[in-house]
Amino acid sequence: MERISKNGVDYQTIGKISNSGISSYSFVDNNPLSGNNIYRLKFTDVDNRIKYSNTISLKNLKSEISLYPNPVNGLLYISVANKTPKDYIIEITNLRGQKIMSKRFDNIKDAIIEYPRNASMVPGVYSISITDILSHEKETYKIIYK
Repeated sequence: MERISKNGVDYQTIGKISNSGISSYSFVDNNPLSGNNIYRLKFTDVDNRIKYSNTISLKNLKSEISLYPNPVNGLLYISVANKTPKDYIIEITNLRGQKIMSKRFDNIKDAIIEYPRNASMVPGVYSISITDILSHEKETYKIIYK
């Protein structure tokens, strides 16, 4: 497994998988670069000829957002730590996909947003989506209300 290096030109080996006759492999990059990571597979055959797979690009978001506590009793805290102010839409939905809350937050740099539990939130699993309005990047979290 190779990943493009920080210089954006050269590839570096980040792991090896030996051929044991299986047709399916998996690999976890434990130290991805921030932003886009470009990966490819490097194959060496029995004649030492080298072939490469197509490349794929995966984005490492390195979240600036955290939610706590989980599970939640009454008050959910959403902590946001940005270098520059960002605008977000935060939505909470139940497992049926029904929107419980949708609210826009503007110019959030370093903040803790408190969201009190409302009467319609029975105990169970909920989904929280936080969307950066400018980039349209969306992070989704699962939380449990007791």
